[in-house]
Amino acid sequence: MSIASLTLSNYIMIAELLGLWVMLESNVHLNKRTITATRIVIILIFTEALFWAIERWTREIGYLTYTRIILTPTVYLLHPIIMLGIMDMAEFVKKRRLLLYLPILISAPLLYTSQWTHLFYWFDSNNLYIAADNVLRYYPYFLFLFYVILFVAAFTMRYARYGTAERKGILISIIAASVGVLLNIIFEIDVDYSTLFASLLLIYYLSLYVLTAKEDTLTHLLNRQCYYSDSDKLKDQITAVVSVDMNDLKKINDTQGHD
Repeated sequence: MSIASLTLSNYIMIAELLGLWVMLESNVHLNKRTITATRIVIILIFTEALFWAIERWTREIGYLTYTRIILTPTVYLLHPIIMLGIMDMAEFVKKRRLLLYLPILISAPLLYTSQWTHLFYWFDSNNLYIAADNVLRYYPYFLFLFYVILFVAAFTMRYARYGTAERKGILISIIAASVGVLLNIIFEIDVDYSTLFASLLLIYYLSLYVLTAKEDTLTHLLNRQCYYSDSDKLKDQITAVVSVDMNDLKKINDTQGHD
């Protein structure tokens, strides 16, 4: 495995993530915490792609190495961690952070010791991967699926008042990606999901950016541009417009503060 072959095999993913990294420099709608979380997710996806490539290279060795024993569970754990990072972009994990990481913290020692406990999988002396002969062989995928469902639920609840089109776009992307992963599992095709993660990250970032751009930063209500847009698109359905004026609001703001 050379740097050139690694770059070429992940060319699309690298191009997407580098482009997104540069775009973050000119962001005017998302806050600093969201931008930082996005950068962390980009680094995690790069790391997953690199670790998976090295792990794939260790498969070609005729004997078992500790490198493969360590990298395999690491790649499995990076998948749900990436999903948590994506959730953190919209501050879904601001509260109950430890609770959300608990399944990963519990799974980590189980996955890293599976080589000796044979709980989920193990490698024989010839470096062959052997899965457990029960439903636990799919545990890494179940763990990842749990965080996918959690992400969809959190995103739907966060933008329940508006963002219908964005929710549909995210849902379609998640379903399509899940079907692809499921087909790979059924036909036992082992592939790297870093490009898939990069594409989903771009779609999610776009939807998050659009949703944030719709909000008034002080009140978190839909802003003036949304009013103009809805007034134009829904002019046949709108029957009334209510305007509220508050006397002396500026004086209160200036003397007592915005809060």
